[in-house]
This record gives sequence, C-alpha cells and structure tokens, in this order.
Amino acid sequence: EVAVAAPAVAGAAADLADEAPSLLSGLSALKQGLRGRVAEANRLEDNSQRLYAAHLAEEESWPEGWAKNATLHSQAESWKALREQQHENYHSDLEKAHVGLHRVEEAEDAAQAASAGSQLTAHQLKAILAVTPDMEAAQSA
Repeated sequence: EVAVAAPAVAGAAADLADEAPSLLSGLSALKQGLRGRVAEANRLEDNSQRLYAAHLAEEESWPEGWAKNATLHSQAESWKALREQQHENYHSDLEKAHVGLHRVEEAEDAAQAASAGSQLTAHQLKAILAVTPDMEAAQSA
C-alpha cells in the first residue's frame, strides 16, 4: 500500500508543480481582492467617523436640556448605537480580510516551493487546500 501511495503523491506533486504558475496567478488575484476589502473597510470606517462627528456637531446645536426631550434623546442614542455597530463591523471585516491574506500568503509560499520543484510538507499542502474554496468563489463571481 505504501508503494502505491508514494507514486500517487509524487504524481500529485508533479501536477501541482505544473499548475503552480496558474495557482500563483489566482492567488495574486485573491490577494488583491482581500486588500481591496481592507481598503473598503477603512473607507467605510472613515465615512462612519465623519458622519458621527457631524451628528455630534448637530447635537451641540440642540437647545439646552435636550436630553430630557425623548425624541432628541432617542435620536442621539440611535446615532451612538449605529456608530458602535459600524465600528464592530469594521473590526470584523478587517479581521476576516487579514486572516484571508495570511492564508493566501502561506499558499503562495507553498506554490512557489512547488514551482521550484521542492517536496511540499503537509502544512504546505493544507495551505493550498485552505484557499481553494476562496479561489473557486472568486472565479465564479
């Protein structure tokens, strides 16, 4: 059984070496997409901060004792809750994108090793397999 498995693994490694340039191209595109998600998250966070600052400035123009007015108080609380939710989303989006970037970088290292003809470790093979669904999703989008 071991003798049968070894040629199969060697054949898979050779196939991976042949596919490495295409794989690297796909990984590069995936990395660009993830970097775009980081940039978009930063843009949305900046817009959220500006909007909240404008809301706070508007609050400053409200008459003294506005906090006793249920409508104004509700509006101020709504703005605050919206800002907090947007900030949580920002951190969540950044975390997801950075985890994705880390996975892509590991897969790129593995693909470069395969391209150079190196024997891949189990960790390197797992790194390539981990990004395969993301690459397939990106191609179908």
